Amino acid sequence: MSEVYRNSTQYVYLDIYGEEADSAPTATCVRDDVDDLVLTVQGPETVGDAQRWTAVIGFENTQDVDEMQVVWEFTINGVEASKTDFLDVVVPLAELDDIRIELDVPASISDDQIRRTERRVRRLIERITGQVFAPVEATLTATQLIDGSLRLPQKMLSLTSVAGVANSLYYVLANGGWALAILYPLKRDGIRSSGVPIIDPFAQYRKPVVKKVNVTGRWGYERVPNDVQEAALILIEQQLCPDSLYAERYLKTMTAADFRFEFDPGAYRGTGNVIADRLLSKYIPSGAAVI
Repeated sequence: MSEVYRNSTQYVYLDIYGEEADSAPTATCVRDDVDDLVLTVQGPETVGDAQRWTAVIGFENTQDVDEMQVVWEFTINGVEASKTDFLDVVVPLAELDDIRIELDVPASISDDQIRRTERRVRRLIERITGQVFAPVEATLTATQLIDGSLRLPQKMLSLTSVAGVANSLYYVLANGGWALAILYPLKRDGIRSSGVPIIDPFAQYRKPVVKKVNVTGRWGYERVPNDVQEAALILIEQQLCPDSLYAERYLKTMTAADFRFEFDPGAYRGTGNVIADRLLSKYIPSGAAVI
């Protein structure tokens, strides 16, 4: 699956080899919960041995972090054909220009090399932290505890519904967005004129059993936290310019005579870089597995 950076314009290509399309193909952008969008198609032009058509996914269509498909339909010698491109709109942990400026990347390293390196580093950090550092609308499964509160699988930005029912008056975000706390039942007339509920601390309610509940809302982060961005830059530099100090790689002992290296056990539990691991440490939920 190809990646598209959020807030960017993307070009998707249809290359036809050995033949020519009878007429201009159509390209449709398909994504969940959004009406299909017919894209502007440009061309054709000759690229090597291929007839190339270009579809444009505009800036306004890369605002949401999600998956999309571009479905091509065309005809060659009267035969109908189709092709589907799968795209994933993502938020990079560090922008291309920031990487070049901050790390003083040599001009000999191409933009594609930097993007591939950022992608590898982003997936490593996401795997270690168990989080995606971008805002995503989704329905996830939470654990409801015996006191009615909900333990969330990821950090939540805003709540839409619990078990398919809007519950903004009954739950509030807690623990930095990692839980939903339940409010006590409202008195019958317990709404102030401002619309804020009056909580009755003496009200009795039935405690639910522990169970799994679907929670819909906005998850993740509106922007990449500074510590996460800094950790990503360290790891990108480590891959693009592999001359970092040995101490940053958890090197514990080095014996010059026989070139014996001994690494601290931390080298096998995180990113492999002690500074990056320390920056990321507060973003790893307790109980999360580190691979």
